[in-house]
Amino acid sequence: MQNYANSTHAFYAGETDASAYTETCSKCHGTGKFISYAGRVVGNCFACAGEGSKSFKTAPETRAKAKAARAARSERNWSEFWDSLTDTERDALTWLVGEGVPANDFLLDMADKVRAKRDLTPNMLNGVVKWYAPVARRAAQHTQDRVACAVSSKFQKLVDAFNAARESGIKKPIFRAEGVTVTMGTGQKWGGFMFLEGEFGQKLGTITPSGELRARAECTDAHRATLDAIADDPFTVSKQYGKRTGNCGCCGRELTNALSIELGIGPICREKWGF
Repeated sequence: MQNYANSTHAFYAGETDASAYTETCSKCHGTGKFISYAGRVVGNCFACAGEGSKSFKTAPETRAKAKAARAARSERNWSEFWDSLTDTERDALTWLVGEGVPANDFLLDMADKVRAKRDLTPNMLNGVVKWYAPVARRAAQHTQDRVACAVSSKFQKLVDAFNAARESGIKKPIFRAEGVTVTMGTGQKWGGFMFLEGEFGQKLGTITPSGELRARAECTDAHRATLDAIADDPFTVSKQYGKRTGNCGCCGRELTNALSIELGIGPICREKWGF
C-alpha cells in the first residue's frame, strides 16, 4: 500500500473505505432511536439516521487531533480579535454576556457568537457598542453620584441624622416634614440616596450621596422651600411638623407625653435620631 499524508487521501485513492472507521452513535448509544424526555421512542435518531452507528473516513485519533487543532486555532484567532479591540468595545462585549442585557434577537445572537469565541464584523461590533453606550453613561453617572458631597454638603445634617437613626437600630428610618417625606435607600445600588415624596405620595425626586437634588416636575416651590429648611435644621423642621400634626416627625406615631408634644418628637426618636 502506498504511503499517504493521511487516511482521507488514502480513502479517496481507493486504498481504504469508510467502514474501516465505524463507531457506535454517541447520541442514541447504538439504538438508532430518538427517545424523548418522557422515555418514549418518537422516531429515528437524527445523528445516525436510525442506523445506530456512524462511519468516518478517518480514525478517531485523527479526528480528535484535528478537533484540538481547530479549537487552538479558534482560540488564537479570538485572542487576536480581542487584542485588537478598544477598551470600550471590550467593556461592551463583557456586558453583552453578563446579566440584565435586553432580550432582543440581535443581542442574543451576538452574545452567542461571543460565548463561542467567534469574531464579530465591524457592523456587529458597532451595533453592540451602541446598545452599551447608554448603559455605560448611567453606570458612570451612578458612580459619580455616590461620591459623598462631591456636588454639595447642603444636606449633610440630614444625612448625619439618618446615619444616627440606622446605627441606633432603626432599619427603615423616615423623616417627616411639612408636605415632604424623606426615606433613605439601602443596598449596593441605592444605599445613601434619599427619596422624596409629597403628602399625597407623589414622587418629588431624590437627593444623591453627592448632595445633588434631582427634583421632578411634581416638586413645587413650596416643596423646595421645605427641603431648604430641612437642610438648614432638620430637628426644627421635624419639631414644627410634630406640633402641627400631633404626630412624631420621625416615626409618625401620635404624641401623648407633654414634653413630646411640646418638642414635636417622641423620646425614643429623639434619642435614636440624635435630635
